[in-house]
Amino acid sequence: MSSGTLFPQSFLDVFEAEFQSQAKEMEARFSERISDLIARRRSETEAEMDRLTQEQKKLMQTLQTQRERSLRAVVNAGEKSVESIRLKRLERLLEARLTDFRHSVRYPQYLAGLARQFAPYVRGGTVEFLAERIELDILASAFPDSKLTEKALGRWGGFILRSEGGSLLDCTFRTRWEEYCREFDISGSGRL
Repeated sequence: MSSGTLFPQSFLDVFEAEFQSQAKEMEARFSERISDLIARRRSETEAEMDRLTQEQKKLMQTLQTQRERSLRAVVNAGEKSVESIRLKRLERLLEARLTDFRHSVRYPQYLAGLARQFAPYVRGGTVEFLAERIELDILASAFPDSKLTEKALGRWGGFILRSEGGSLLDCTFRTRWEEYCREFDISGSGRL
């Protein structure tokens, strides 16, 4: 025994060795628990990161799809706007050409031929022509027995046929143009 201690040195040495052994064992268990905890947290973090990455990919894909739709909508709107402008230009040009044609020497022959072409389709009684003054003067000489009524159609020329039975045929150039435009819109068969 050494002076100042109550226990023999060998006991203290064994006690010290046991204490060191338990301390190492506790440190190893603590280290193992910490490692397990770190591994679990790392695994949870990786799983959460994978989930967030997948979510982000889906979100990016959704955003890309929305972007593509928006771009297509803008392009389509632009194309429709350009087509509308071209159509209006073409309409103004057509109106000017038809106005010139209405004052040409060929117009009376064309109009009379057009009237003869459509007159058989109107059933019941005599045919009445509704038209502007230029057309009425031409139709009066081509169809002297028909009833002629002056009407401001504003339809670029042509006429409207009406029978006493109420049948009605619109043979104005403006109506034919509008029918063409409807056909063009329905078929989508190209650009102007």
